[in-house]
Amino acid sequence: MTQATQRGARLYVAGVDYGAQKEELAELFSKRGIASLRVDIPFGPGLGRLGFAFVTVAADDAERAICALNGQIFRGRTLKIERARPKSRGIKARKSNRNFGSEHHRRLSQ
Repeated sequence: MTQATQRGARLYVAGVDYGAQKEELAELFSKRGIASLRVDIPFGPGLGRLGFAFVTVAADDAERAICALNGQIFRGRTLKIERARPKSRGIKARKSNRNFGSEHHRRLSQ
């Protein structure tokens, strides 16, 4: 197994039903002969599931997964599957600015 295969490819899966479970998504991929290494269904703070997921598959299976499952109906919704984009560094910068403001305010109020 190559290092790329061990690391896997992260896929963005849009159109996931809000009630879908990780196991159901893993089963959907396995029915097409694609083993999922990891399934993440993000939650929004106070919102519940957000209607998308990230599925990590072996790097060698990524294109096959996209071709086999993109546009398929899953729990009454059409899935859109593509390679996930790298995480943005801009979000961390905004969070750190927010924290700076909070700490700055605390120091001033002491």
